[in-house]
Parts: sequence; structure tokens; C-alpha cells
Amino acid sequence: MTNQADASEALKAAQLVACPGVLLCAPLLDGDNNAAKQTQNTASKAHPSKADLPKARVMISTLSYASLSPLIFASNLAATSRTGQSIMACGLTVASVLAQQHRPMIEALTAAQNSKIKPDDAHLLLQECGFQTALYETPAGALPYIKDAAVALYLTLHSSQNLPESILALLEFGALLCYDETMPPLIRYNRNWIVTALSNVQSQYGSDKYPV
Repeated sequence: MTNQADASEALKAAQLVACPGVLLCAPLLDGDNNAAKQTQNTASKAHPSKADLPKARVMISTLSYASLSPLIFASNLAATSRTGQSIMACGLTVASVLAQQHRPMIEALTAAQNSKIKPDDAHLLLQECGFQTALYETPAGALPYIKDAAVALYLTLHSSQNLPESILALLEFGALLCYDETMPPLIRYNRNWIVTALSNVQSQYGSDKYPV
């Protein structure tokens, strides 16, 4: 088997592993705040107020269960992600597990993040994409989470492992912010978003099968 075939198989395996989709929010670093302020001052002659300055970043990611005692989740952060860098520097994040009704919002967020014109503040960006947000006060400041998420969690950095192109972050449970057991979570599967619910599994696949 060649190295190229190995890489192809690895990509296929990564595509076929299903994980709940989440939004991770983290505070802006001091350097980010300064850069944001310079950008806004350059774009407009008006001086922004302190309340107008961006306060947080947000990234689309996945979350997997790693340990029960203590309760720890794992998330893979791209080494170049500024949100990931903030999580590592501040040692905390707020995670919102996406639900079925968030599919159009996550598509809008993806489009916004791929564009050059978007709000720097995660709270404002999420609201513009249609999410219902609330704020949770952390030691590093208030961070937004999704009010109607399947579950929203406050997590602190337990430990991490540097990988060639990313950082594996182990995130320890800190607080349960909201949850709704009736909402099926969005699952990241083969580069798409799908929904798994017991009724869907039974009606489409039978009670003894699982779609992913």
C-alpha cells in the first residue's frame, strides 16, 4: 500500500466517523482586541465605544466523550484557528451542541466565516446568523452560548496534545448551561450535517440498525 493510498484511506475514515457538531466560543486575546480596534478605527472615523469592541470568537467543531470521572470531552482544534488559540491561552470555552433546527443557521455561519465581511464579535455574528443566544459569565468574561441548543456546557482545559496540524484538547465539564433531551443533535458525518433520532432510526432503518 502506497503513502498516497494510506492518506486516501485516512481521509475516508475521518469522513465516516460521526460526531456531534458544536459551536465553541472563547474570549478574544489581548492582541486580538488591539487588532480589532485598529481595524475598526481604520474603517471608520468614528471611535467605537468599549461596548462595540469584539469580545469573543466562535468556531464550528465537534465534541466526543473521553472520560466519565472526571467528565472530560475531546475536541480537535486546528493549529491555525484563532478560536482554538484563545481556548488554549485562556483555558476555557463554552460549547453549544447543535440541534436539528440549527441546520440553516450553521450554513449561514459557515458562509459568513468564509466571507471577508463579517462581525468580529461572536455574539453579534451568531445573532446575525439566526441563533438565539445568551451569555455565560466565565473568569475570562461573558461568552455566548445557544439558548435552544441540545445541550450547552461550560468547559475548562484539562490537558492537551500537540499533533502535526492540530491540537487535541481535553475539556473538563464545569457547568451545565441548558439542555433539551427532546432535541436530536446535529451529527457531522461525511462532511455533511445529519440528524439522528430514535423515531427516524426505527422508521427508516428498523429498530436493530443505526444509520451512521
